Amino acid sequence: MKPFRDVRHVDSFRITLSAPDDFDGWRDSARRMICADIPPDRVTWESPVDQTADLFAQRSSSLPSPPAGAPQPRVSRGFLQLAQSVILHTDKTRFSLLYSTLWRLQSRPRLMDDKADSDVRQMENLARQVRRDIHKMRAFVRFRAVESEGDEHYVAWFDARRQLRWPVERRL
Repeated sequence: MKPFRDVRHVDSFRITLSAPDDFDGWRDSARRMICADIPPDRVTWESPVDQTADLFAQRSSSLPSPPAGAPQPRVSRGFLQLAQSVILHTDKTRFSLLYSTLWRLQSRPRLMDDKADSDVRQMENLARQVRRDIHKMRAFVRFRAVESEGDEHYVAWFDARRQLRWPVERRL
């Protein structure tokens, strides 16, 4: 019987972000992966909350260095604004969706104008759900007076349809 060989897929990468809504971390890692010409099917994204195990993916500490003179990825301001909303959603595929759209934007700069594209539609749908929950949070949260140890405190709660990430609540 032969010993089991190391069969890691060296072209796959697992990127673990520092928080579920780490837009800056996602953007920096995505920029690095685009510059190194790593296609979306070779990247697994995860956050501390969304742990998805990919048996063959390498840890993010071994991300490839972009070749010297590699062009920087270029995207529209609209994509960045939409991505900042999408990243607040709890959908586990949000990072992969953003990266695959970013990948495609490099060869199709006007992709975000294509409303029939499934990735663009999905991004807009996730962003719409986030905006709706933010609106409901602002519009329908009511405070109640609660007396505790002789002091009056005000308490409020909101049961979001989708779990939004903390920055949404802090931005209120």
